[in-house]
Amino acid sequence: MESYDIRTDFLNIGTRKEVKRGEYICNPLIDGITQTVCYLEQGVASLITYNDAGEERVHLYFNAKRVIGFAGVLVRMFADDWKKNYDWGYVMAPQMCWAIAKTDCLFYHITEQQFLLLMSESPDFCKGILNSMTHNYLELINKFHITMDGNRTAQFCQWLLSCSIKKGDGYIVPKTFSFAEVSKYLGMHPVTVSRLAKKLKEMGAIDRKDGCIIIKDKDLLISLMHHQDLM
Repeated sequence: MESYDIRTDFLNIGTRKEVKRGEYICNPLIDGITQTVCYLEQGVASLITYNDAGEERVHLYFNAKRVIGFAGVLVRMFADDWKKNYDWGYVMAPQMCWAIAKTDCLFYHITEQQFLLLMSESPDFCKGILNSMTHNYLELINKFHITMDGNRTAQFCQWLLSCSIKKGDGYIVPKTFSFAEVSKYLGMHPVTVSRLAKKLKEMGAIDRKDGCIIIKDKDLLISLMHHQDLM
């Protein structure tokens, strides 16, 4: 018996869409109450909010094979229960978030109604959404802990892994990412990011070619996330 893959549901009933770098995948101002939920088939996307000055804040990067855009739907799904059991001023609806394509992306999206129907009728689909929620939660918690610990090597390695895409037999970080953007996301000086990249290249973990970062040793990057800072 084949194991369940949530991708199959999105491909079977979802709408296929391609967007260019910089275009929205999930836009709550347009989606509104009929918010769509997406399965990212190819590319890298970012989860962002905007501050009062209109500046973009990146909270997470998503590479392929991720489900995105379901938080708003779940908030509406559980809102009545929360209002009964908690102070609604404490259990707040999440800040409005956007998902933007950082590279050219291919995704499949389903409507809120289709999402809720699958949640009510398919235990496997529910399990797939729980899988995605846990993945996002752990990634955010890990990012928070690594940042608080001040381990810049772990931060950079985590970023490399989260933004890598499969190409041929290996993985690359697309050249659309600049060291300036990476340093802003990680809260580091661009010189620090450049030095980390040089150190990892010397260790054989990464390389650069045609403006892209090539992941040469994925296991080494994962290992370095749990070791002392190289800087």
